[in-house]
Amino acid sequence: RRTVGLAQCTPDNMLSLLALTAALASRSAVTPSYLRLRGGDVDTVTNGMALLQVASGTFAFMAPERNIEMYGYDKEPTKVEVAMMRYLAVGQVVLGATSVAGLEGGSKAAQAMSLSGGAASLLACAPVFEALGGPKEPLAAWIAALAVLGKATRAGKVKSVVPGTVLGGIAAAQALVAPDKTWEAYKNKLPATEMALALFSLAG
Repeated sequence: RRTVGLAQCTPDNMLSLLALTAALASRSAVTPSYLRLRGGDVDTVTNGMALLQVASGTFAFMAPERNIEMYGYDKEPTKVEVAMMRYLAVGQVVLGATSVAGLEGGSKAAQAMSLSGGAASLLACAPVFEALGGPKEPLAAWIAALAVLGKATRAGKVKSVVPGTVLGGIAAAQALVAPDKTWEAYKNKLPATEMALALFSLAG
């Protein structure tokens, strides 16, 4: 069976993302210690779920075709479907890191991780989106916005979770409500299949 992949989006990119999210997690305690969630059972469950998310995301990124096949998809994955699987995969890694950050530092730490991790995941998969033939400006704008707001939240300069929630809501809504229209709006040259749009929507 022929392997469909994007050579530019390499395992090195994924490892870089993992290193970055781990580094951010170690610095994400932006709330006072007396507000942090404690408790062995909660810690164990959250850490376990985070580990599963990271493991699942890493596998999906490294072997997107195999991951798609495991869910019963019996067609040959297209280039776009493989790309969207990898995009969804890095989101899983960020979700795992966000869970740990929230456990250790509370809601603001979780949001800081989610924003900074979102920027890192988009940057790591920039070659994926570039291969789809769309313009680079929207991607650069999202990376910059998420990175700046994430850093400000982590540094305690943003006191409210509202800005991050609104930005995240916009990103999620455009993919969930109208993935086909969003795909067209980003002017990707390669057409998206139903499976690709489903993965794109989940990643949002």
